[in-house]
Amino acid sequence: MSASAISPAWFGYIAALNVPGTPMLFSTTTLAVKLLPGASGDKKSVDKHHIFPKQYLTKLGYTGDRDRNQIANFTYLDYNTNIDISDDLPSEYVGKYRQKLGEDGYKKTCAENALTVDFEKMSYPDFLEKRRKLMAEIVNFVRLRDIIDALGFEPKTDAYGNIKIIPPKTDGI
Repeated sequence: MSASAISPAWFGYIAALNVPGTPMLFSTTTLAVKLLPGASGDKKSVDKHHIFPKQYLTKLGYTGDRDRNQIANFTYLDYNTNIDISDDLPSEYVGKYRQKLGEDGYKKTCAENALTVDFEKMSYPDFLEKRRKLMAEIVNFVRLRDIIDALGFEPKTDAYGNIKIIPPKTDGI
């Protein structure tokens, strides 16, 4: 992944979140709703947030924007959540939102936003490596789902949770 905030990889990931209507991290509101024209009002309704704050990373020795502004270190948050978190470390803010959402809600928001459960306990390099993989999985899953839909195939889940792809019915061909 790139360190550029305007990278095609970032926009592809954001599009993959918007297609299924994924809520923003620690929220029930989808990013797509906040990106609609006229949705922002007087203040920005959505902010790009550093999951590991820039100031903290600087203290750890990551002094260049290339290191601190990795795409995997970004997420969108609604304005109020971003203000609430501010420059707190993940180890400081995650517990509050984990309690607010409940354990199942926390696990769900992590999965939907390409974060491992307990990401706040990871080192920054380990976090980036794991999140890049999870972001790519989300993008690839949405692409695969779109291809399956376009071809008319129907995904079915068996009793064990395995996805089976059922070909479209043909008219005797």
